Amino acid sequence: MTKPWMLSRHRIFRQWINSAFNSYDKDRVKLIGPDRVAGEWILKNEGSIKSSKGSSYSSYNAFVTSANSSFKLTSISIKHKDITSMGCKHFQGLKYVKHIDFEGCQDIDDSGVKLVCQHCHDSLVEFNIIGTSASSKCLDDLHKLEKLQKLSINEKLALHEKIKHLKRNNVEIVSG
Repeated sequence: MTKPWMLSRHRIFRQWINSAFNSYDKDRVKLIGPDRVAGEWILKNEGSIKSSKGSSYSSYNAFVTSANSSFKLTSISIKHKDITSMGCKHFQGLKYVKHIDFEGCQDIDDSGVKLVCQHCHDSLVEFNIIGTSASSKCLDDLHKLEKLQKLSINEKLALHEKIKHLKRNNVEIVSG
């Protein structure tokens, strides 16, 4: 039988690990640029990325050794991982991201969606937030995505009244 104090320690340890893996380093962004920092964050959290030149990475080590200063991040896929909304600060300064897939990332909530919408509003074409903790509160932020063509969301959100505005703007809504 698990003792309550053990659960508390486990929860604190998990929060500490999540905080460490999701922290944003402004000095590193100045040194290597926002695209590479965001790419490193995704890969450290076992996701995959693509660049504007067609290069794909799913290994942190392969990415770090590729040292390309002109790297432009265009696609992010990180599914069923323990990334948090705090980690979405890594999208600051990204100008070329067209696709983000957060499917099953339960610790992504409205604040994470808001950060993505703030930083990728004029480039994001496809956004998958099925299985996240995003609620109807994020729907106003999703309207800011100027180039959005496809949005994958939880069934509950797909039925919300505010989603009709996105449909009128020819955004394909996929629910799951």
